[in-house]
Amino acid sequence: MFGNSSPGIAISLSVAPSLKAPIANCLSLGTIYQMIKGPFFKQKTFLARKKRKQSLSNYQDVKSAHFPVFLPHAIINPEKNKNLANCSRHSGLLAIEYDKLLSSELLKAKALLSSLPLIALFYTSISGKGLCVFVYAPKLSLLSHSSYYEVVASYLDNYLGLCHDPSGANLNRLRFFSYDPEVYFNPSPLPSPLKPTPCNKLKPTYTQDQ
Repeated sequence: MFGNSSPGIAISLSVAPSLKAPIANCLSLGTIYQMIKGPFFKQKTFLARKKRKQSLSNYQDVKSAHFPVFLPHAIINPEKNKNLANCSRHSGLLAIEYDKLLSSELLKAKALLSSLPLIALFYTSISGKGLCVFVYAPKLSLLSHSSYYEVVASYLDNYLGLCHDPSGANLNRLRFFSYDPEVYFNPSPLPSPLKPTPCNKLKPTYTQDQ
């Protein structure tokens, strides 16, 4: 499943075959885009959404068992566990997450985001009610992540008229792959021009997307 032949900006993200498995390899953002857009997770995504209507616990079980995950913010070498101590450097991306959106809110947000040159990728989550937005910020470090994340997230909140999920700020945040035939990918985004605030002390926790 995990090839790495797609063109795109020179960013690769750490990928694991499941929630509990260690990192297997790194894939370019272009490859991740193709996997989300293609048929790889189509049936599994529809199954998960069906389970979500029946039971939230069954939905979480399906996600954990059947979907690979990746780290948007930090790079972890293969065969390492997905904890903060193993983060070697920043990916150069910020993943801002929005959840529990109405269909109209989701469509409006996608239309607005597609006009921003600093957006590298966005896609609908497994639930069908969430949106994960990737902002290109190539000069970020592990230390500057926290303060810069808040600046970018606040900017997007104001631009979209939505409130982001604050738990998405964690450096070792995990994102599940999903199926979204309308996933957006900009292979040549412009670096974010936003300026970070003074760094705050990191308070990381191990979390996953909804």
